[in-house]
Amino acid sequence: MQNHTPIIIHVPHASTWIPESEKKYFVTHNLQHEINVMTDHFCDDLFDIDGRQIIFPISRLVCDPERFRDVVLGYIGKFYDRSHDRNQEGW
Repeated sequence: MQNHTPIIIHVPHASTWIPESEKKYFVTHNLQHEINVMTDHFCDDLFDIDGRQIIFPISRLVCDPERFRDVVLGYIGKFYDRSHDRNQEGW
């Protein structure tokens, strides 16, 4: 008899959707480019195992579910205040 351990896949960065109500907070000149660069495209398809996934529905540029209060990762930090290439101009 095999022992089956359930697996849940967490897919936090695959969405490109930014609600219209949130777009006013972005001042970048090229929001679509930032979305394209910062999204983990198709990870939700790649790791699809019979629907046992937790897929975050909103772009990580609005809310990154993997940012913790006491964690600052590299230059990005808790809130995105610059573009993917560390440029604050036009962001």
